[in-house]
Amino acid sequence: GLLQRLNHPSGAEKVPRMPSGAWVNRFPGIGCICDKVNMALALRLLQKMWPEKFRFWPKSWLLPAEVDELSSWLDKHKSDTVIVKPEGGSQGDGIFL
Repeated sequence: GLLQRLNHPSGAEKVPRMPSGAWVNRFPGIGCICDKVNMALALRLLQKMWPEKFRFWPKSWLLPAEVDELSSWLDKHKSDTVIVKPEGGSQGDGIFL
């Protein structure tokens, strides 16, 4: 039979059953959770559900949708620095303080 993974952007993705003894070095669809926006949204939800377990995730904003919230936070935290990571960048490309 086939395994089906739901909640994938393209709908249900069919994942073929692996032969006995086979190894997996990449999980199908892992790029979706590794995407900066999806990861931020997922961890934000987990912080709301279990704040004590997800304190490691820093405050984050998704721009341009949350620019007002970011501006308000910066007004209150003038000496703090934020790290800006472009959605499409990787390996440090486009990051600035």
